[in-house]
Amino acid sequence: MSKIERSILEFLHDILEFATGLQRNIASISKEDFFQNEMAINYAERNFEKIGEAVSQIQKRDPNILFIGNNNKSYWENTKGVRNRIIHEYWGTSLDMIYDICLYDLEELKEYVQIVIDYLEKKDN
Repeated sequence: MSKIERSILEFLHDILEFATGLQRNIASISKEDFFQNEMAINYAERNFEKIGEAVSQIQKRDPNILFIGNNNKSYWENTKGVRNRIIHEYWGTSLDMIYDICLYDLEELKEYVQIVIDYLEKKDN
């Protein structure tokens, strides 16, 4: 199986898609319902893994491009850190943290990603 090369723009659009899905499917249910819903927990964890991996892949292709959206390096490291924690420290991952990110942090992420998308699309035209 060959690896398909993906562009930074494709990864950015992926992040928007995953974040929007999390907002739609997780932020719309109560915290108590989330804690009791294994499918919702798995969905959230998987989408955070994909967001973190997309950020990592973007940084491999251009270590500075994400700073156009938010020039705070720790913001992007924390975004990847959620993925790393879910994968490497799954036993210590807080469901409260995952739920709260869905409720309070994804809109900001989407805004930063959209700034980078707009920059790249303008640059290419």
